[in-house]
Amino acid sequence: QKKLFWTVGGGLGIYGGSTALYAFLRAGLFAWITPDQWSFTLSGGGGLPLKGSPWRAVFTADALVNGHFQSFFLGTGLGVSSATMAKDANHKFGIDIPVQAGFQVFDKWTSKGQLFFEFRLPLGRSFDHNYKTGVGFRFLF
Repeated sequence: QKKLFWTVGGGLGIYGGSTALYAFLRAGLFAWITPDQWSFTLSGGGGLPLKGSPWRAVFTADALVNGHFQSFFLGTGLGVSSATMAKDANHKFGIDIPVQAGFQVFDKWTSKGQLFFEFRLPLGRSFDHNYKTGVGFRFLF
């Protein structure tokens, strides 16, 4: 079984402090710690608001440890994310605790597909203005 994968994923998100829906795209690495039980995911990318001013592009990155239970997985770790608005004391760049849960849609010898749901809890910042949540699809190859 392949143990290291490149990842590309994207989806739609609702980001705290914004009334805009965001489209996000991320790339990264997926590595099995213990095949079919524990994995490590490192990813980063951007999100673009589907509505204009005052909302701005957002950067997110995270490092997650995931537990796998047949086709279901659940993971958490540390992440960072930027603000949805500029020049506002409530909207800040900072550290998050991301939580992801999802299902493996397909599993071939050299590639996988995963549907995932994500929630990002901001640390040391206003929850209402800095949480992020979304749903997406990730391709591992």
